[in-house]
Amino acid sequence: MISDELTAAVEPVGSIPEPPTMPAPTLRPAPPTLPSVRPSQVPAPIPTVLFVDDEEEVLAGLRVSLRRHRNDYHLRFATSAGDAIAILEREPVDMVVTDMRMPERSGADLLDELRFRFPEVIRYVLSGQAEDRLVHRSVAVTHRWLSKPCPPELLVATLAEATGHWSQLTDPHLRQAIGAVDALPSHPEVYLALVELLGSDRATPDQVAGLIALDPAASLKVLQWANAANVTGDEVYDVRRAVERIGVSSLRALAQADEMIRPFTPSEVIPGFPIDLFHRYSRAVASLAASLAAPEDAHLAWTGGLLSNVGMLVEVSQLRDHLADDYRRAEIGGLTLDRTERRRGGVGLAELGGHLLALWGLPTGLTDVVVASNRLPELGADLPLSPVNAVRAARLLAQRLPLAQGVGAPHRVEVGERVTTALDRWTNDLNLTSRFSVKR
Repeated sequence: MISDELTAAVEPVGSIPEPPTMPAPTLRPAPPTLPSVRPSQVPAPIPTVLFVDDEEEVLAGLRVSLRRHRNDYHLRFATSAGDAIAILEREPVDMVVTDMRMPERSGADLLDELRFRFPEVIRYVLSGQAEDRLVHRSVAVTHRWLSKPCPPELLVATLAEATGHWSQLTDPHLRQAIGAVDALPSHPEVYLALVELLGSDRATPDQVAGLIALDPAASLKVLQWANAANVTGDEVYDVRRAVERIGVSSLRALAQADEMIRPFTPSEVIPGFPIDLFHRYSRAVASLAASLAAPEDAHLAWTGGLLSNVGMLVEVSQLRDHLADDYRRAEIGGLTLDRTERRRGGVGLAELGGHLLALWGLPTGLTDVVVASNRLPELGADLPLSPVNAVRAARLLAQRLPLAQGVGAPHRVEVGERVTTALDRWTNDLNLTSRFSVKR
């Protein structure tokens, strides 16, 4: 059974099932050391975008559609995966947009090679309906999927959003780390229970969504895929809607292919934040944020709160030595981990998580909430709070929970009297002391 402590002290949005546990899975080895970055790979001030499609007329159409933006991007075109690799070996490229169904080597093959050889390159798919086998395989190697025919305005907006966020991340090693992420580590109990549940033909969308909502990594991956082919503007913030959009059968195939979710490995350790505590804490922030926000914003606030610490999962999966070193520096210096990260790399944990969300094509509103989640809330705001203010306040209120006693000092934020007064007011207004055991 999923441990009671994993779900304690918070009010979930909807009931959470408790599927039986399974024998321990075979764990993945630690990721390889990130390759060194050649000076020529440092992105140019004007982003370079490479389009790959075996149909010359498709490339010709892209040239026409993007002609007005030729001063905004260096555009490159290739008719095969081999030609694309040759361009990447010859010059720096920021983004590759490829078709899936091509002779000799598919788009999935190309993106798979890019993930290992050029992890700092943004990997998008622009394709029509493809075989399920290719779609499932591309989940791990694709940052976002755009469907043909893609309206020119959507393509331009997507290029601008992706390259805009990427241009703010100037450290090439951080680009490599974020670009190399296929799936972040999930709580082992949630992983086992989800594999068991999806292995049953009787699994319902509500059961699957309720279990995924326990885990930041699994929630992020499902939201990525649900928003991947969004051409209607109907953005998905809610895990339940994401599961309905993808379908249980597709999620089952992805889980069986080990492309959607993976457990923490023994070497993936968050300093000062045991895995059980990290997940309980993330759910506490999500529940508190949903309580502080208006009913119509509750799902956005919940998801923003759940994903507000996802930057830490990026570091523990790709930059664990970096994370451990910064944690030690924070302890010695009496600083927060986030401030220590900023001093060294100029990018805090919240921004790191936000860059991943933007890269994966999650809704801008959700990305903005995560990026700004580590700042102080607006003290004069009355309830209900905006989603971003709700998540900011929830992160501070979560520090008052009994479970926060097990969190290392560098993860805590000391606040002044004015912030304390605002937190006390919101605690009283919502009766959080009795509902969540929030201390004053």
